[in-house]
Amino acid sequence: MFHEVAAIDAKANLSKLLHAVAQGQRYTILVRGKAVVDLVPSDAGIVADAPTAVAAMRAFNKKKE
Repeated sequence: MFHEVAAIDAKANLSKLLHAVAQGQRYTILVRGKAVVDLVPSDAGIVADAPTAVAAMRAFNKKKE
C-alpha cells in the first residue's frame, strides 16, 4: 500500500522516508495534490543465482505448454 506525502514534507523528511522505504514501505509524492512519483524499494540489491534463475525459467515454460 502506498502512503501519500506532500513534496514539501518529503523534502523535509527525506532521510526518514528512505529508511522506511528500505524497510519495505511505499510512498506516493504529491505536488499540489497530484501524484507525481512513487518512492519504492529498489530491486537492484536482489541477486538471483544462475541455477535458480534457470530453474524458474524452465518451470515457467512448462506452465505455458
